[in-house]
Amino acid sequence: MNDHETKKVSTGHDVASPPISPPPVSAIPTRQYNHQKEQEKARRNVAYWLVWIVASIIFLAFAYLWTLPLTRGTREYVDNLVQVLQIVFAPIITLAGTAIGYYFGANASQR
Repeated sequence: MNDHETKKVSTGHDVASPPISPPPVSAIPTRQYNHQKEQEKARRNVAYWLVWIVASIIFLAFAYLWTLPLTRGTREYVDNLVQVLQIVFAPIITLAGTAIGYYFGANASQR
């Protein structure tokens, strides 16, 4: 429907439709993209997730040890836990330490 067309309302009378205009382009706020801000958010999120993973592994290891029965076969369970932690925990600690060091190193260089 253009500006000069009319439409019928329920009373049967012709009513002119008001013109609709788009908002002015200057009303749209613009800002320059800052990639350093996004990198900072990503570094922070990676560091938080790695710390959370390390804390979870430690908590689960202690929970596992806490639930073990106090019998002679417990030594075998503890040895298995030590082997799993040696395989999993060392690389995660390395990753977390590297990410946290990089995060704080980048923060220090920006100041």
